[in-house]
Amino acid sequence: MLPTAAAVESVIFDGGVAAAFAEGSVWAQMGTIGVQATLGFRDRLAAVRPGVTFVDAPVSGSKGPAEQGQLLILASGPETAASPLHPVFDAIGRKTVWLGQVGQGSIVKLVVNAYLSILIEGVAETMELADRLGISHQQLADVIEGGPLDAPLAGAKLHKMDRGDYAPEFPLEWALKDVDLAISAAGGEAPPLLAALSGQWHTAVAAGHGRQDISAARLSLPTPNHTG
Repeated sequence: MLPTAAAVESVIFDGGVAAAFAEGSVWAQMGTIGVQATLGFRDRLAAVRPGVTFVDAPVSGSKGPAEQGQLLILASGPETAASPLHPVFDAIGRKTVWLGQVGQGSIVKLVVNAYLSILIEGVAETMELADRLGISHQQLADVIEGGPLDAPLAGAKLHKMDRGDYAPEFPLEWALKDVDLAISAAGGEAPPLLAALSGQWHTAVAAGHGRQDISAARLSLPTPNHTG
């Protein structure tokens, strides 16, 4: 489960792993590397090792779910791969969803992470607005929690931002990578909210927040200048 296409290529192909696979084995590529790279690796593996099956299986979930074996696995590929992968996926995931042919898992993952990123930026900007209007973070949480606007992830990140705890669970730079992959995969004119979010997060990463948690999106928001 490597973070970028370049990392996957360096390990699997440049590092000789593809050549070392046992005949009849399955390679589950579980990093979020984009649709184009995923299909490219599928074709490249088929050319050099036709007896090895390729499965596209990125996951949804960050550090905590990974440590607890509670990831959601978004698998796609040949049905024959489901049986040998079943015990592995069961060990690391709470649920595996098979989505069809190779590439579908990566497509769904990009859509899911676009939603996640919009949600987190929404929390960060809502907190900034609350600060400007004199609403405490606890008041904000009390109004939202338990109602129709309550989302567990959003609540968790709200409290994380409130504590100033930016220890990485899902690093901001990897979330930004996924946003940019989603924009690229969408084709045509970029969805406007995702495009604006990408620009904002590139600023945050350039400011040194990339290896902090995605909640560090809060740190690069503009604040009012009260000195005038």
